[in-house]
Amino acid sequence: MFAKPTLPPDRVNFDDGTTQLSLSRARTSDAPALVEAIVDSLPELRAFMPWAHMPENNTVTAQEQRLTQLETSWDDKKDFVWHLFQSQGQGTPRFVGCVAMHSRCLNPLGLEIGYWIRSDSAGRGLCTLAAKIAALIGVQHMELVIYLYQDSKHVKRQSPK
Repeated sequence: MFAKPTLPPDRVNFDDGTTQLSLSRARTSDAPALVEAIVDSLPELRAFMPWAHMPENNTVTAQEQRLTQLETSWDDKKDFVWHLFQSQGQGTPRFVGCVAMHSRCLNPLGLEIGYWIRSDSAGRGLCTLAAKIAALIGVQHMELVIYLYQDSKHVKRQSPK
């Protein structure tokens, strides 16, 4: 995707009466919930996320440092990371994953959508929904032009949705 460097919304709430999902700008305060989701999902994450093989990254302190950097990258219009939360009745929304638009060095205006989902929330279409919302944010707020790259087993498996 190629984008005009403007800031997207910090928060997007989706509710179609069946599925509720909130995309909320990644914040340092999310670190404990993030680490819990990572640790609970390590076997599945290790299949396609290189960082999941580095246990030193899966601590609250390490994630607080990374999230602080991501907050700066957002303000610098380089990386846009949203954490995914789902309502649990009247309780605190549960952290279920992440979707992001990352800048890449191949093109200074290019963005790549990446995502992961907590293992026990997989198979319910939440990542597909989050990626669609991220792409829509890009089109509506950042003047994105979208190019699809489907040269990985995971993307090909997901693409029929």
